[in-house]
Amino acid sequence: MRLTLPMPNANNVAAGQTATWDLPIGRRYHNLFLEYSGVTLPQMTEIRITANGSVIHRYSGAERDSMNQFDGRAAAAGVLVVPFDRYALYSQGGEERTAIQTNSADPKTGVKIVNFKVEIDIDAAAAAPVINITAEQSNNLTGALAGPGKILRILPFVRTFTASGEVELSDLPKATEGPAYQFINRVFFKSANMTKLEIVQDNVQLFKRTKALNERLQSDGVRVPQSGYFAFDPVEAGYDYELLPLVYPTGAPVQDFRYKPTLSAGETVKAIVEYLGSL
Repeated sequence: MRLTLPMPNANNVAAGQTATWDLPIGRRYHNLFLEYSGVTLPQMTEIRITANGSVIHRYSGAERDSMNQFDGRAAAAGVLVVPFDRYALYSQGGEERTAIQTNSADPKTGVKIVNFKVEIDIDAAAAAPVINITAEQSNNLTGALAGPGKILRILPFVRTFTASGEVELSDLPKATEGPAYQFINRVFFKSANMTKLEIVQDNVQLFKRTKALNERLQSDGVRVPQSGYFAFDPVEAGYDYELLPLVYPTGAPVQDFRYKPTLSAGETVKAIVEYLGSL
C-alpha cells in the first residue's frame, strides 16, 4: 500500500515569512497534504516546490485549490492537496506517470533528485499560521523506470492586455528551450473577461472553443469548471496520452506556438501552464 507519513517540521511558519520544508529523499511522492490553520488560502501567496533547486510548481494556495476543484476534488477546508500524480484518469499508470521519484538515478543520464523542498510565502496579515505537511509515498520504481520520472512542471506567466478583442501569447516556453517543455498537460487562464480561445502551432489551428462550449464539454466528465478561469485541458476525457506535444514525432521541436484568447475587456491575464517533460 502507499505510505502516508508526516514530513519534518518547517522553518519560519510565521506571518510575513517564507516557510520551508526539506522533504526526505528516497521514496516516490504522489501527493502532499497541507494541514493549515491561522492562515487562509489567499494568504499562502505563493507555494513553490523545488527539485535540485529548480522550481517545478509555483502557484498560490487559492489557485491550487481552484485547480483541485476543477479536477473534481473537494474544496480545501483546512487541508490543501498538492498533487504530483495527475487526477481522475482512466489508468493508474497514467495518473502515477508524474509521481516524483527521489534519490533514484536515471539509467541513461544518472540524474537523480537529491534535494526536494516546499516553500510557502505567508502574507503578513495571517493571524497565527500553522502548517503541517503529510506526504503520500510509495517505493521508487526500478530498472528502466528508475530516475526522477516525468516531471509535471506548473508555472505561471502574467501578461497585461489593455484592450478587448483577440490577443496573443506567443513567448511562453516550448520545447525549443529544453526537454522540460516537451508536452502541455493543460493550461489554466485566470481571467474574468476571456470568452474564446484559439491555439495555433506552426500555422496549424489545433483548438478553438468559446468559453460556453469549453465548459459544457468539460462538464460531461469529471471536470468542474471554475469561476474566473478558462481551462484548456487536452486530457479532459481522462486519457493519459491526450497531451499537446511541443515536439514532432521526428523529435524536432515546434518552432511557433500561440495562444490566442479573445477578451471582452482589457485585463491582466495569468496563464498557469502545466508542462510535462524531464527534470
